Amino acid sequence: MSAYSTLSAEQKNVVINLIAYAKREKRPDIFLTSAVFTGLREQSLHNLPGGSGTSQGWRQEIEGKGTVAQRLSLAYSIPHYYRECAEIYRPGMPANELAERVQRPEKPYPEQAQTLALAEAILKSAPGVPSNFAFGPAPSVGTQLQPVSSIVIVAQPDPKDRSAKIRASGQKLGASGTSFEGHTKALRDTLTKTVKLSR
Repeated sequence: MSAYSTLSAEQKNVVINLIAYAKREKRPDIFLTSAVFTGLREQSLHNLPGGSGTSQGWRQEIEGKGTVAQRLSLAYSIPHYYRECAEIYRPGMPANELAERVQRPEKPYPEQAQTLALAEAILKSAPGVPSNFAFGPAPSVGTQLQPVSSIVIVAQPDPKDRSAKIRASGQKLGASGTSFEGHTKALRDTLTKTVKLSR
């Protein structure tokens, strides 16, 4: 029995979302390993609406890193995690150290060697991700994957920056997975500008 096959449906959904985003955005393998390591250490790969203090979700993001809905949204929290990895990573840094630097836990993570080995085993035995995979699910919707949409989010907003972070790319716009107020407003503004320019 593989490490991945022993996971629950919820845990598998978190892992597949982590893999899908990393592959789609061509993130380094060490970022992906770090993300799975983080998920294991923080919430055993569960995306739970609660934790220590104000922490929420699979990586236990604290208040100030987005609304509760955003922190529970895989479509929001996963890109945010990988962006932080890109800012912090230095060549030669192991995945567990990267995870600690991104998460900044109060105490060093225990059993790091075992957790890192489990993260690597899960990724090694995980199935491939469909090319049309759509991020999800939204909070409180369950663990079913979201159906593919004709809209694609080309950038995620930073919770510290309230300005719109969706940009026109000359291609079809759309929103796969979970939408929230920031995305909706940014998309509406983009579409309004596009209509004005086309007149």
